[in-house]
Amino acid sequence: MRKTIKLGVSTALALTVSSVAVMADIKVAFIDPLSGPFASTGTNGLHQFEFAADYLINQNGGVLGGHNIEIVAFDNKISPKESLIQLQVAIDQGIRFIAQGNSSGVANAITEAVEKAQQAQP
Repeated sequence: MRKTIKLGVSTALALTVSSVAVMADIKVAFIDPLSGPFASTGTNGLHQFEFAADYLINQNGGVLGGHNIEIVAFDNKISPKESLIQLQVAIDQGIRFIAQGNSSGVANAITEAVEKAQQAQP
């Protein structure tokens, strides 16, 4: 009887843990200026992304079978160099989706880095 209870509890725990892992949020890195002279622009963009994720996606059941979208903010200080640093931080955190809103110089730097990463790991 005791082995059956242990097996039942172990199975229930395994199913609970696996269902939590399956329903993990999909994280999107938002890399934009959140400090300095363009902070208000970047912060407004961040709030728009957060609103869209919550109101248009998460409140309507998520995507891909119920996954919610989580926007993770990274401050690039409107610098292409800082953007690449923040891109690497996002990648190191396991974030695989990137959004950027301001500065074509920043966009070019991020695009080139992402293209190089994709070529290195097809």
